[in-house]
Amino acid sequence: MSIVAQLVNNLLVSKKLSGALVEYRAIQPICSALEVASYKTALLGCAKLLKKQPDHATALALKTLALAGPRPVSSAAQQEIVTIVESVKNQASGAGLADPEVLQILAWVMGGLGRGEETLALFAKATEKHPKNETVSIEAFLHYVRVGERRSAQQISMRMQRNFKNEKYTWWSVMATLLQARDVSDPSTDILLALAERQISDHYSQQRKAAGLDVATPNGAPAIEGAAEGGAQSQADAASEKGKGKESAVSADSAPVASGAALEFDSAHEYFLITRFLELRALRHEAKAASATAPANADSVAVSSTSTTSQLVLPSITPSSASLTPRQAFLAHFASKEGDKWCAGGLGLEIWRRETELRFGSIEGGEWVKSWERLSKSLEDGETNWHTMLYLIRCTFAVADRSSKALFGVEEFSAQPSEEGAELISKSRALFRGLADNSPKGKVERGFLLGLLEIARESRRRKWEEADPLLPTLEEYFERFSTKMCCFDDLLPYLQVLNDSERTSLFEKMTTIAEVAGDLSITAVYRVINASKVARFVATVSDAATQLAAAEGFVKRYFQTLPLGKGLPPTDLQPADDFALLAGQAFVAAWQYSRDRSCLERALVVLEYGLQRSKHKYQIRILAINILRLLGASSSAIAHFRILNPKAIQNDTLSHLVLNRAATFAVTQDAAVLEEAVSASKWYKTGEHEAAEMAVRVFSYHNYSKIEEFIVFQDRLTRSLNKYLLQIESMRMRVLRGLLDPALTTEAVGQLTYTVENRTTELFDNRDYKTLPNHQAKNEPSIWEQTQMGPKTQTPWLRAFTAIYSNFLNLKADLVEGTDINASELTPSEAALLKLSSDVRAVFAAALDDSEPEQNALAFFKIQTTLIEQALEDSGRLPWEVLQIAEIALEGYCLLDLAIEQRTIELAETKAQDHAKHSKRLRNFRIAARDLTRTVGARVTAHGKKVAKERPKTVTSVSSLKQFPLLDDDHLLNFSHALVESRRAMAEGLGAAIHRRCIK
Repeated sequence: MSIVAQLVNNLLVSKKLSGALVEYRAIQPICSALEVASYKTALLGCAKLLKKQPDHATALALKTLALAGPRPVSSAAQQEIVTIVESVKNQASGAGLADPEVLQILAWVMGGLGRGEETLALFAKATEKHPKNETVSIEAFLHYVRVGERRSAQQISMRMQRNFKNEKYTWWSVMATLLQARDVSDPSTDILLALAERQISDHYSQQRKAAGLDVATPNGAPAIEGAAEGGAQSQADAASEKGKGKESAVSADSAPVASGAALEFDSAHEYFLITRFLELRALRHEAKAASATAPANADSVAVSSTSTTSQLVLPSITPSSASLTPRQAFLAHFASKEGDKWCAGGLGLEIWRRETELRFGSIEGGEWVKSWERLSKSLEDGETNWHTMLYLIRCTFAVADRSSKALFGVEEFSAQPSEEGAELISKSRALFRGLADNSPKGKVERGFLLGLLEIARESRRRKWEEADPLLPTLEEYFERFSTKMCCFDDLLPYLQVLNDSERTSLFEKMTTIAEVAGDLSITAVYRVINASKVARFVATVSDAATQLAAAEGFVKRYFQTLPLGKGLPPTDLQPADDFALLAGQAFVAAWQYSRDRSCLERALVVLEYGLQRSKHKYQIRILAINILRLLGASSSAIAHFRILNPKAIQNDTLSHLVLNRAATFAVTQDAAVLEEAVSASKWYKTGEHEAAEMAVRVFSYHNYSKIEEFIVFQDRLTRSLNKYLLQIESMRMRVLRGLLDPALTTEAVGQLTYTVENRTTELFDNRDYKTLPNHQAKNEPSIWEQTQMGPKTQTPWLRAFTAIYSNFLNLKADLVEGTDINASELTPSEAALLKLSSDVRAVFAAALDDSEPEQNALAFFKIQTTLIEQALEDSGRLPWEVLQIAEIALEGYCLLDLAIEQRTIELAETKAQDHAKHSKRLRNFRIAARDLTRTVGARVTAHGKKVAKERPKTVTSVSSLKQFPLLDDDHLLNFSHALVESRRAMAEGLGAAIHRRCIK
C-alpha cells in the first residue's frame, strides 16, 4: 500500500469511528480517487466540497495531497499547498489543528516539499492552540520522533506528562531525553542525564509513597518529588545547544542511592530503559574522568560548588547510606535481585550484563570473578552458547591482566598474568578440556575446543606461555570437526595469528588431506573443502603457475563431486559448490600474478557453469559479477544482479555490486545501469519513511528496548554513504546521456556539497563486503580488493566528485580545488578530471589575451588520449580500464560544455565588459576540447570493432578447460560469444556516444 493510500485510509477509519458519517460520505469519493492516483478527479471533488464549506479542514488537507501527487510538483502547486497550510493553521476555529489525521496529511505533504521547519511550526501551533487535546499532542510527539526532532519530542512529552497524568508519557520523555544524550563526550549530556534522573526518581518516589514506603535520604532530607516544569524545560533547552554551555549545575555523577529494594520494575522494557540511563550515566562519568580536566580517579565524585544533591530512587539498588559512583550504581543495578530476574528472562539483557561487568568491573569489586563463577556454572549445567564461553574467557583474562582495556581495543597488557588470573586460566582450560573430552555433547559441540583455542590466542597476544599450544589444538579441532561446512570460518581467527613455521607445517598437512585420491562421500567432500581453504589461507609463497595448478585441481574436484548432488531439488545448493568458488578465486589469484586476462575468462567459465547447477549460490554469482565488470561486460553483470533480486535494505548494502563507478558503462541502453541506479535511489525515500514509521511504532507500543535500535537504523539509512554515492553516480550517468536538467542539477549539487562539507564524518558505510568470502592467502590482497574496479569508493571519492560537479555546474559557488584529497583514492583519469574542474574555472576568470589557462585545461583531453593508447597497447590492462578512460574524457567534455553554456548566459545577462569576445573565446575553447575528445572516441570505436573479432581468441584462451567433458566446444563457444558481444556492445556504444556528442 502506498503512503498516500495509508494516509487516506487512516482518515476514513478515523471519521467512521468518530461517528462523523456525513463527513465520511462526503470525502470518500475524494479518498478513492487519491488511492488510485486520479489526482484531477480528487481536485474536482475537493473543489466541490470547498465551494460549500470553504474552511473544511479535511477537504483542504486532501487537496494538498492531490496537488502534491504529480511529480515533479510544479512551483504553482507548491505555492498553493503552502497557502492552504497557512489557512488551516490560522483558522479561527482551529478545527484543522485539532484533527490528528489532517495534521498527519499536511505534515507528509510539506515534508515531501522539503519544508520541515514549517511542519514543525504547524505542530507547535496545534499543541499551543489545543493543549488539552491528547490525540493532537500524541500526533505531535510521534511526528517529532518520525523526523528526528528529539528535543521537540522531549519538550512535548514533558507537557503531556504534566497535563494527562499517564505513566507512559514519563517514559516517552525519559527516552526522548536519553536519545539526545547518546554522545557522552558532549558536556551538555550532564544536563540531560540530570533531567532524566529527576524524572525517574520522581516516578519511583511516587510509587514508594503509594506503596506506603518511606523515601529516606542519607542526609535526612526529603526526596525530590520532581522537577518544576519550568526548571526542567529550561534545562532541556540548554541541553539542546550542544557545546554552548557549561556542565550542568545538577550533576548526574553524585547521586546518593535511596532504599528502593521493595519496588519492582513493571516490565522488561522498563528495566531496559533504566539500564540504558545508568549506562549513559556511567559512560559520561568515564568520559569526564578520561578528559584532561576530569579527576584522575574514575570512581571519584566531582560536584560543582553550586550543585544540589539529587536522590536516585530505583527498585534495583540495595539500601545504602553511602554514595555510589555512576559506575558502581550501574554494576549494582545488574547485580540486584531485579537484575537477576530480568536477565534470566531475556538473553539480550544477560549479554548486556556480561558486557557491563567486563567493561566496568574491577578486581577490587570482584565483578570479573563473580561473572566467571556464574558463567562456569552455566557451562557445567549444560549451557552451550558460544557467547557464554567467550565471556568466561574474557573475564579470565581481565583478572589476569588486572584490567579489561585489552579486550576493548587498547593494546595494554601485563608482562605476566596475576596469580589469581593464572589460576583462573588453568581452571578455564580444565573446564573446556573436561567438557570437550567427557561431556555428552563434547563430540558435537564445537565451542569447547574453540574455547581452548581462544585461551591460546589471548595468551599468544600477550606473549604469555601457552599451556595449550595453539597449533596442536587447532589441528585437534580440524580432525574432530572438519566434516562441518563451518570449520574453516571457525578456525579463521586462529589461523591469522600463526607464525611462518606453523603456517608452513599446517600447509603441508592440509595439502595432504586436500589431495586425497578416490571418490568422496559428502562428509569427505566437506573435509577436503575445509582443508583446501585452510591450505590456501596459510600458504606462504605462491606464483601464477601454482595458482593455475590449484585452480585446475579445484575444477577437477568440482566435476568429480558434482554427481553427489544429482538428486537434489533445484532450490538446494550442491555439495561441490565451494570447489567452483575456490577455482574462481585461484584463477583470479593467477591473474594477479601474471596479468593474463585468460585467467579471468577461465574463472568466469567455471563460475557460470556452477550457477547453472546451483543458481542460489550467491557467493559464486557475486564473484562472477565482479569479474564480468572487470572484463567490460556490464550488461551480463546486470543480468546476474537482477537474478539476485535485492530487496528493501539490500538496495543499500548490495547495490554497489553493479553501481560502483557505474558511469563507466552508462552510455548504452543495454547496460541498464541507470535504471538500476534510479530504482535503488527511489527505494531510499521509501526506506527512510518505513524506518521512521518503525521508530514511531515502537514508541506507540512502549517497546523501549527496541527504540534506540530503530533510531540508529534510521540514522544509518538517512546518512548512508551509498545513498550519496548513488546520487553522484546517477548525476554522472544523466550527464553522459544528455538527460540532465541544469536548473534541478544546480540545486542538487548545492545540497550535496553542503552534505559533503558538513556531514562526511557522520556518514555510515552500510555496504556489505562479507557476502563474498575471501579464500586467498593471508599475505595477498583479499578477493574484493583483487576484483574491484579501481580504488574503493569512499568518502574522499565522494568529496572529489562533489567538488568536480560543483566547480562545473555551480559557478556561483566557491572553487573547490580538492588538493587535500589523496590521489590514491582515485583512478588517474578521475584525478585528472578533478584538476580539469579547477582549470576550467581559471579559464572563465582569465583575461582575453591569457591563453595559458586554456592550454592547462586542454591538457586533460591530451592526457586521456595518451592514457587510452597506453591501455590499448598493454595486454595486462583490463577492458574496464579502457572504457573508463574514454568515459571520463566524454564526461569531462559534457561538463565543460554545460559550464560554458552556463557561463555564456551569465555573461550575456550581466552584460559584462567584452562579453561578446569572451563568449567567442569560450566557443573556440569548446571546439578545441571537442576535437580532442573526438580522438578518444575514434580510439574506443576502433577498439570496439577489434573486440567484435575476438571470439576465436577468447575460445582459445579458455580451451584448457576442454579437458573436462562437461565444458565441451559448444559450451565454450556459447560462453565466448556472450562475453564478446557484451564487451563489444559496451565499447561500440561508448564510441558512438562520443561521436554523437561531439558532432555538434
